[in-house]
Amino acid sequence: MPPEGNGSHLYYYWVLALDHQTSLPERLTFTELLNEIEPHLLGMNRLVLLDILDNPCRPCRSLGPV
Repeated sequence: MPPEGNGSHLYYYWVLALDHQTSLPERLTFTELLNEIEPHLLGMNRLVLLDILDNPCRPCRSLGPV
């Protein structure tokens, strides 16, 4: 979580669908991870979370383009 008073933040999460359960070693680099899962990737999508901690009642449209 960002420190209090830093305004709105976007958090990005990737959701991956694989054709079987993996048993990946710890501390893979991003490139190593992609090489391991790519043959089993069925689909993927990005989930974006807008966190408005400073004023949760403010409408999202007042933030402008994100």
